[in-house]
Amino acid sequence: LSIGLDISHFDNDHYGKVRWLRVNNGIFKGHEWYRNTGTKDDYGGFIRASYQLTGKLNLFGDVQYRHIYYKMKGPDDDLLLLDQNHKFDFFNPKAGASYRFNSKNEVYASFATVGREPTRSDFKDASKEGGRELPKDERLFDYELGYHYTGSNARFSLNFYYMDYKDQILSTGKINDVGYPIMENVTDSYRTGVELSGGFNITKQLKFDANIAFSYSKIKDYINHLDMYDNATDWAPLPQKEEHLGTVDIGFSPRWVSAALLSYAPTDNLSFGLIGKYVSKQYYDN
Repeated sequence: LSIGLDISHFDNDHYGKVRWLRVNNGIFKGHEWYRNTGTKDDYGGFIRASYQLTGKLNLFGDVQYRHIYYKMKGPDDDLLLLDQNHKFDFFNPKAGASYRFNSKNEVYASFATVGREPTRSDFKDASKEGGRELPKDERLFDYELGYHYTGSNARFSLNFYYMDYKDQILSTGKINDVGYPIMENVTDSYRTGVELSGGFNITKQLKFDANIAFSYSKIKDYINHLDMYDNATDWAPLPQKEEHLGTVDIGFSPRWVSAALLSYAPTDNLSFGLIGKYVSKQYYDN
């Protein structure tokens, strides 16, 4: 049984000063043209337990609570006020079981749900003129089923997962004026797939290890929000246009990811490795 408590406080000033100008118009080097403050308080605790029900069956679970409080105040570099406060409360339980047939073979299953809050940058970008509605927190329901094999010269793991999301926070593929990705909520989405990893000893000095993951990441009934402007020179924002695209791939989510390592250790203090990695095609937006 484990019990833990976490308390953290983040505090930062965001400001800009004039570094150089050609014509001062009464403004001189070092002039501060904007300053805003941002704080984030994160309080939480957890209880985690593991119970050996029989010689082969183990039960485990944990419960976590988190409280997050954002506070933002002052103008940004475009002089728009960012004054806003946001609170989030998350209750995150997890439960599962593992069954060991013998010293080499084990199966397990688990279920977990967890919440995730938007970042300060997400709130800031959504607050701009012509911006989207303020972001919401994300909720994940995760189901997993797996198998482990551990032998004297070989090891192997297989894991199936299904991750069901409500209001998942995803990148749109756009970036803001300082290079941060612009995020959005999507109502219904999921990630599902299988992960395999393993290895074996070819000789005492020569070993091979590899892993591969196949994932299927989709947004259901995706609505793309297009920024609209009245002309190419003024760029005054108009109401966003909605584009209904149906079921689409989640951006930045490759279908295949894999890696392999061939290692050779001629002595206890020296080893050589040959590494190969592969990542399949992915998209920069949704």
